[in-house]
Amino acid sequence: MDTLDYTSGKVNEGSKSDYLGLGEATRDLPTQVHGELPGGVSAAKVFWRRCLVLQGRTYAEDAEQARVWAEPAFARWPLIRIA
Repeated sequence: MDTLDYTSGKVNEGSKSDYLGLGEATRDLPTQVHGELPGGVSAAKVFWRRCLVLQGRTYAEDAEQARVWAEPAFARWPLIRIA
């Protein structure tokens, strides 16, 4: 992900950019979430086959929320975003 944020002039604010790989697939990408959502995660939505967007607590509320990637429900997801 590009964090240069071309629209705001500040780091980690404004627009973001993701780059997708092309060519032959090297693995099967998940298309749905399996299992219960862990504490602090109120919703999970598939954005792309490889990207899961989570609704959770803010960093100020829970600085450890970013460790959610280690939860079994999210084990197969190569990219997780918390909004």
